[in-house]
Amino acid sequence: MLNTKILDHLFLIPNNFTLLKNKFDHTGFLKNDDKKKILKNKKDQAKLLCDSYKKNGEFENEDSAWVEFMKLSGKLSKWYIKPFYYLFDISGKFGTKPERITISIFFVLIFNAILYGIFDKVNFVLINTKGFMFNQEIGSIWNYLYFSVVTFLTIGYGDISPLHWLSRYIAGVEGFLGIFLVAFLTISIFRKFTRN
Repeated sequence: MLNTKILDHLFLIPNNFTLLKNKFDHTGFLKNDDKKKILKNKKDQAKLLCDSYKKNGEFENEDSAWVEFMKLSGKLSKWYIKPFYYLFDISGKFGTKPERITISIFFVLIFNAILYGIFDKVNFVLINTKGFMFNQEIGSIWNYLYFSVVTFLTIGYGDISPLHWLSRYIAGVEGFLGIFLVAFLTISIFRKFTRN
């Protein structure tokens, strides 16, 4: 675990009131430019700390410094980029926790299986062994989970297909999340194994 005393020491913020008195707006908060400068300094120091830990082989501390660097990068990014930083943080701590990414994968699979169960009323087409299509509820949680896994992994056998636009939209989002999370998991595992 990263020593927070080191982080507190490195993230120096001027404590002298005379230096800060002109940096506050009329409401008592730091002016926006000063907040950005402080965040930029913290971000630069977290990157230096990350590089130092990597050079010394302290990989757990490097991971903590990397997460701090990425969180600060997210705070400094534009409003339309921030949700992606949040997604990377929630799903796997910016690639430092493969087990967390795996939990995220199972969550997405189960959540979408539940959604498919909710929207199952005449929203799916089953194709039987003779190739005839017929509308039918797919009916079982195992079938919903099967469709979720096939969609998540972008296999797309075609034996179960969504009919309704909402089910198609959910399947499309799940396919995108599948590509993203499987790639994210692969990168995270590769990063862990290549460090030694």
